[in-house]
Amino acid sequence: MADTLSTTSTLDNLIATKFERTALPRLVAQAKLYQFAEKFSLAKGDGKTIVMNAWTNFNPVTASLGEGTNPSLATISSRKVTATVAEYGRGIKTSDLVEYTSSLDVMKGAIENLGDSAGLSVDNVIKLAIFKSTLSSNINAKILSAWMSSQVSAFRPGTNTAESDKSWGFNIIFATSATRLSAVHAITASTRAGVSAKMSRYGIRKVVKTLRANNAMEFADGYFVAVMPTNSISDLAADPSLASWFSYSNPDWAKKGDAVAPVEGCRIIASNNMPQHASTLRKVDLSFIFGKGAYGAVELGSGKGKGFEIIIKRPGANDTSNPLNMYSTVAYKFKMVGVALNLSAGRILATHQ
Repeated sequence: MADTLSTTSTLDNLIATKFERTALPRLVAQAKLYQFAEKFSLAKGDGKTIVMNAWTNFNPVTASLGEGTNPSLATISSRKVTATVAEYGRGIKTSDLVEYTSSLDVMKGAIENLGDSAGLSVDNVIKLAIFKSTLSSNINAKILSAWMSSQVSAFRPGTNTAESDKSWGFNIIFATSATRLSAVHAITASTRAGVSAKMSRYGIRKVVKTLRANNAMEFADGYFVAVMPTNSISDLAADPSLASWFSYSNPDWAKKGDAVAPVEGCRIIASNNMPQHASTLRKVDLSFIFGKGAYGAVELGSGKGKGFEIIIKRPGANDTSNPLNMYSTVAYKFKMVGVALNLSAGRILATHQ
């Protein structure tokens, strides 16, 4: 008679399972746009709408004065930007049983998760002022779905006002000499976009040229900022001219993958929370290149936390909605609006992925 082997499969009811009490690291996209925004706040009693004013530039003189003749006097003019704060939030509800029996600290995990969610949500609200004006229209497969045949001149702030989700916060520049978006994305292998439509020194230089022509101001470190998807940074690193350039100015950039190395007068900031139009045949990345004062964030409240709250509610003696102490809740809420302050100080760059 053949031997019978006792294994962990045949005795699986006797095999213990250990649950590690340390949570594994989570890979979370990081918020990048908020740190570069001009910050404004509305104190209690100020309402929820803010109006910001700016003077309109005077043109320089075009002729010399005639002797004894006063010139015509001009009128000083101004412009205004209006923004209205809205509320955003998200929460988690946990049972008392799962909190008692879980191998991990459920409430701690919920707070950490919500903190990351809140950071990305703040950046998404700011994106409403840069890209499209509704949260749902800035998602991957939708953001450019109606624009593939459009010329670059069609991508203007406030265009298509009858369909507000199609308006743009800032003008768009294509990383190619072609004038239609269809030249940026790939349709088939035979008509695939060329290298010139990928992220490269050429595309960044094209935007920086426009910003400087508009007298846009660099940040305090002397650079503009380019927030771009990691796919675009990978394409940028593959640009042959970049490798040659950095061999003299910063030879370790390609080796270390330093995302903040300056390129063509721009600090490069990596973000996986930038809009990317990704479908089966069409892949276009959108980066935002800007100078100081291009956009802002208006928050309701003052002080360190401003309008941001983490709200934790545990069962208590006065909680009549939870008489058996069956659950706890943790949530965040913030009151904010992103606003385009100076349309001349920023451009969206569309590149082929």
